[in-house]
Amino acid sequence: MPETTGQRLRGGPETAIDGATGATAHPAESSCGEQPRHGLFMHPPYRGGVGYAFARFAPVSLPSDVPTVLRCLIGKRDGSDPGDGILFRVVAVTAAGQETTVAEKQSIEHAWTPLEADLSRWAGQRVAIKLVADVGPKDNSSGDWACWSDVRLISARPVLTATVHDGPVALTHEDGPLPPPRNASQLRQATRAVLHFRGMGLESSGKYISTAKLNGVAIGRLPGAGGDERQGVWADAALELPPAGIAALSRENTLVIDNPGRDSFKASRFWIELQLPAGERCSSQVNTTVFTQPPEWPYAEGVRVPFSESITLPLRFRGL
Repeated sequence: MPETTGQRLRGGPETAIDGATGATAHPAESSCGEQPRHGLFMHPPYRGGVGYAFARFAPVSLPSDVPTVLRCLIGKRDGSDPGDGILFRVVAVTAAGQETTVAEKQSIEHAWTPLEADLSRWAGQRVAIKLVADVGPKDNSSGDWACWSDVRLISARPVLTATVHDGPVALTHEDGPLPPPRNASQLRQATRAVLHFRGMGLESSGKYISTAKLNGVAIGRLPGAGGDERQGVWADAALELPPAGIAALSRENTLVIDNPGRDSFKASRFWIELQLPAGERCSSQVNTTVFTQPPEWPYAEGVRVPFSESITLPLRFRGL
C-alpha cells in the first residue's frame, strides 16, 4: 500500500488528491487486455488543468552487496479512450528528498507491459519509490486510466542461498534420458534433433498457436499437449528442429515460447534429443521447471508467466 498519494498540476506544487481536478490514485483490480490484476489505479488531473497523479511508498533499505531493480507491469484499463496515451514514470526519492526518474514508458495500448527500473546506484541506502501517471505528450487527459500491478523489488542477478530441507529437493536440471554428447562439435553435426516436453492445456489450432525459438532461431509451432488439467494428467509432445535450429545449438541454449493467442497452459520437462551421423543418440539435460501462462489460470503452478512476457528457459548439454 502506498504511504502517500497526491497530484501536481502543471506549474504548481505537489498537493494531496483534490477531487475537484478528477485526479485519483488508489488500490483496485483493473483489466488490461481482458486480463484482470490487482494493483493501483491512477488518473491524472483533468479538470482545471492537467498534470500527474502519484503514489509514494515508505522508504526501504536496499542491500549493499547486491544490485536491486524494480519490476512491475503497467497498462491502460480496458474501455478507456485511446487519447494520446499515458506517461508512466518510476521515481527514486532519497532520504534528502532528491528525486531521480529511473524508468518511464509511454503507453497507449490496452494491455499489460513490463517496466523495469535500475536502483543499483543507491545500494546500501534508503530510498522511497514514487509511481507517477502523467498525461500524454499532447496534454490530452482523455481516457488516462493508468494501471500498475506486480510492483516488486528484486535482485538484479541470481543470489545463491543455502537452505536445509527435511526431504529431497527437485533439481532445476537433471540428467537426460540418453548419454550426453562427448564434445561440443557433435551438437551441430547431428542429422536430427527433437525438442521433447510435456504439457497440460496446450492447444495448437485456431487462434491458440504458440511458437518457439531456440537461440533466436524460429523452430516452429509447438504441437498440442492437452492432457487433462482437472485430473492432473500431462501429455508428451515433441517438435523436430529445422536445420537452422541444429546449426544454432551450443552447450548453453535458450528456448523462448511466444503465446500470442493467449492460450492457458503449463509445460515442463524440456530436453533435446540428438541423432549423430553414426546413428548414436544423445541428449541434453532435462529442465524440470514447470512454466504456466497466465499466472491466474486455475491450474497454475511453478513459474507463472504473464501474457505480456515470453516463456524463457535454458537447455544445457552436460559435461562439454
